[in-house]
Amino acid sequence: MATIYSISELRKRNPEFYSVVYKRINKGILKDFRASNEFWRAYKNPFEPLIKKGYNAYLKSNNQQEGIESYNYVVDLLIHYYNNEI
Repeated sequence: MATIYSISELRKRNPEFYSVVYKRINKGILKDFRASNEFWRAYKNPFEPLIKKGYNAYLKSNNQQEGIESYNYVVDLLIHYYNNEI
């Protein structure tokens, strides 16, 4: 999961470097990514945007000021952890 979060965040922040890194990922890992995407696509819910909006409001009302966007901090936490452990 950490790899998925990291690669997704890299794709958003630096698409050119993402392309370089993506080519170096083990083919088996990429196969697992695709299988996971296909699995979750089968359960795609047409009401998901509404549910996310409600959940975002719920998080904000419970002192998570960034709401759903706070989930994007996973990569930042991983980097911070890595830097502190090395």
